[in-house]
Amino acid sequence: MSFINCKEADTELSQLTGAVSIAGTAQVEQTLTADTGRLDGSGEISYQWKRNGTAKIGGGSSSYVIEETAIGSFITLTVTRSGYSGSVTSAPTAVVTDASFLILGGIVSISCTAIVGQIFTADNLYKRCAEYASSPPPADWNGVEVMKTK
Repeated sequence: MSFINCKEADTELSQLTGAVSIAGTAQVEQTLTADTGRLDGSGEISYQWKRNGTAKIGGGSSSYVIEETAIGSFITLTVTRSGYSGSVTSAPTAVVTDASFLILGGIVSISCTAIVGQIFTADNLYKRCAEYASSPPPADWNGVEVMKTK
């Protein structure tokens, strides 16, 4: 009787390395896509999209269409690869916004002839300020009273 000396197979998996990133615009109804071009190794990739780093979203595909519930959050992507241990997580996106709303910042300056005591409504402000004629003032500007200053 003879015995064959077999070396045990190494069952420890290599750690997944490399990088994953997210392509796309962080706005409602826009599609984010996984970029795994810098992920090391070969094998099937599994995708997990997350909102604010924890809440799992999406269906596990390489792309994700941003839903309204994500407004104000950031999105990350964690991937795993068959034949490797561990995972790789992307940097977060910018905070998700709703493309139907324009977020403005800064100081608004309107230049027109004002009469003390006159109350401008959005409608008559629009008519009196020719340089603002490309679009009407916001509706919430109604009732701005011109007051006398020193």
